[in-house]
Parts: sequence; structure tokens; C-alpha cells
Amino acid sequence: MTTYFKTDEVKSFTDGDTWGFCMTESFGMRFGRATRNMSLEGTAILFAEKEYFDQYKMEKEKRKRQAMPSNPNKQQAVAVTDNVPPPHHKISQPTALEPGMDHLINADVRPGIGCRHKVLDAFFKNETAEHFAGFISVIPKRTKQPSHSHIAKFSMASTDFKLVDDWQEDTTQKLYGQAHLHDLGPGLVMPNNILNRIVECAHFHKIKSPADLLRETRWSGVNKPGDDIVTLIL
Repeated sequence: MTTYFKTDEVKSFTDGDTWGFCMTESFGMRFGRATRNMSLEGTAILFAEKEYFDQYKMEKEKRKRQAMPSNPNKQQAVAVTDNVPPPHHKISQPTALEPGMDHLINADVRPGIGCRHKVLDAFFKNETAEHFAGFISVIPKRTKQPSHSHIAKFSMASTDFKLVDDWQEDTTQKLYGQAHLHDLGPGLVMPNNILNRIVECAHFHKIKSPADLLRETRWSGVNKPGDDIVTLIL
């Protein structure tokens, strides 16, 4: 899969010509890319060959044991037969899985797991993760973020949203085009829950710098547009 092919397909997707992707990991996508908008729900489907399932491996091993002859004479005959050179054909071997993916596929039958959410929590070191034997995440543990302000409830008017709302739509159209803005909405560049949080904090003058914006919203995409957002609300 060439870089040019990937670029063309991504452009077709952002232009609205393509409505979905079915891809391998080589395309650079993983489960977390199903949706980046926190107000939406994405669905990722993992296709795995049967050779990677514990149940299949146990059944294969059982058949292998049952096929072994119990008569010594038969064992000798088999040994002689085994000296015959095998046919010239390549037998593909399944690629070894990283522990996280192995546990994810077989979570329902692995002792101490039983749920795929536990594997994801342990892999990404979420605070609610329940650790289990035989798995150590390679992802660095996230540092605890500073506490954000507790905002009192108030009635927000439509005018409170205008500046940030306009920026959200203009930026989405600039980056992804009118078709994408129309089909998927401006939440592509900023989730609506982040927009609401910005408006709430701006109402009480809690955001005066990009650092304040990050602390109050914990928005992962704050780095690039942080200065623009702060300028809008000050």
C-alpha cells in the first residue's frame, strides 16, 4: 500500500466521496481512530484468524494427541515414514501476537480476565484498570493532570456560543471541506462537550492562557488552536 494511495483515499474520505474504511493496521489506524468526537460513539471490528484463538489451539492440540498411535509397531512405522522428504510447499506460520492483542482476542476464556474492557484498561493504564497476571503494558503511565475548576450552573444564551461556534465551523470547513462539515459536523475539530466547557469557563473568566484551556477542558487537541481560542474568549 503506497503513501500516494493512502493520501488519495484519505482525501476521498474527507471530501465526502468515501463513507467508510475497511483497513489493516498498515494504514496507520487503530481502534482509537473510530471516532475522535467525545460526544459520538464509534464501532471498531477486529477480524482475527482462527489460529489466534485459544479454543482452536486447544482443539488442534487435542486432535494431535488423539492421532498419535499407541502401538509401538505403529510408532516405528510412523518414524520410518517421517524420514521421507516432505513435498516442496511452503507452510505459512501465524505471526506472533503482541501480549495485549493476544489477551484482547482471548479475554473471554483467559483466567482472571473475562472481559475485553479489562485488557484495554490495563493496556492504556486507565485509573480503573484491574491488573491480571501475565500482562504488563508497554505504554508509559499518564501523569495526573491538574484539577479543573468547578463551575456553577447557569443559563447559557445562544450568543455565548457564537464566537467559538463560528471558529469551530470555519476551521472544519478549512481543514476538511464543506462536504465533510455538512455530513459529519464541526465536532471534527472540537467536540461539542469541549465547546460547552469553554463557554462555561469563559463566562466565569477561568481561561486566560492555553495552559488554562488545557487544564479546564483536558482537550487533547488543544496544542494547535490554543492561542486562537484564548484570543476569541478574552
